[in-house]
Parts: sequence; C-alpha cells; structure tokens
Amino acid sequence: MPGATPDQVAGNVVAMVEGSVNLFQSCIATAPFSDLVAAHPNQVERGAYAITLVTSLIHEGNVEGAYQLAKRYSTGQLTSCSILKGENGESFHELAMKWIESNHRPMV
Repeated sequence: MPGATPDQVAGNVVAMVEGSVNLFQSCIATAPFSDLVAAHPNQVERGAYAITLVTSLIHEGNVEGAYQLAKRYSTGQLTSCSILKGENGESFHELAMKWIESNHRPMV
C-alpha cells in the first residue's frame, strides 16, 4: 500500500487477522478442522497437508483415524508431496504410528 503510514499498515494487518479469525471460526463451526484439511484441493491432489491432517485427527481425539491414515502414508498407499524424516530416517508418519502405539492405542 503505497504512501501508507506504519499505523495504517498495522491497522490493516490487524483487520485482516481479525477477519481471518472470524472466517476460521465460521468454517470450523460447520465441520471439524480435519474435514476442512482433507477436502482442500492441495491435499486431495498432492497430499500437501498430510502431516497437518494426521496431527489434526490426533488433536480432535480421532487417534485411530490418525493411525490408519499415517499407516496409509507410511506404506505408500497414499502419497504426500512432503516427506519429513527423523534422525533415524523414519518418516513423520512412521513416527506418528509409533507414538500412537506406545501412548494411545490399545494393544491387540
């Protein structure tokens, strides 16, 4: 915004953030965050939010759903455009499965 003062820029940023918060609140009032992530075109087409989707399922209490999804990513049944690996070369999804198995999943 050419010619804007720092106060005007700050005011515009605050207004944008407040508008984004309101939009976010209205979106999650109708569906869980994980549903919104799963339906996003970048996730559907490229698995762009695979990690966000697994972590949001855990946060929402759907640990079994998170485990099954992480398993599908770790076995290559689903693909992600971003693969993060830990120090031992294990993918985020493999580590998420181990964490769920050791902390939240009943032994079968």
